[in-house]
Amino acid sequence: MRGTVLNDASRVINGERQDAYGNPEDSFVRIAALWSWWLSQKGSGIIVSRDVAMMMALMKIAREANGHKADNIVDACGYLALYNDIVEGTEYEKPVHEAVSEDLPGVRQADWMDEWAEQIERKMPGGKV
Repeated sequence: MRGTVLNDASRVINGERQDAYGNPEDSFVRIAALWSWWLSQKGSGIIVSRDVAMMMALMKIAREANGHKADNIVDACGYLALYNDIVEGTEYEKPVHEAVSEDLPGVRQADWMDEWAEQIERKMPGGKV
């Protein structure tokens, strides 16, 4: 039946998720504030894999502000551990332009992506985008 996924999503976001995390708009404001703070601190507008790990942890922290849920803490710790692995070099932080060409089969990397990656690599510490 058409719309089954939408009906399921409506039930989840208007039921258990709203009960667990509160009003989505309020949660999004907290998440946006934390993400904006993180991006303002890093000094570069380019988001790399370590930023995603940190921002996912911050999302879980923002959700926790609505009320304690152990899942938030466990997930935040997991994301922070992954962040640490990337920063400490135990996990490879793949440059964005490599990820586009290797991890998305069938997606042709545009010429602008090569040019963009080269410019960013010159500006980024360690030369990785």
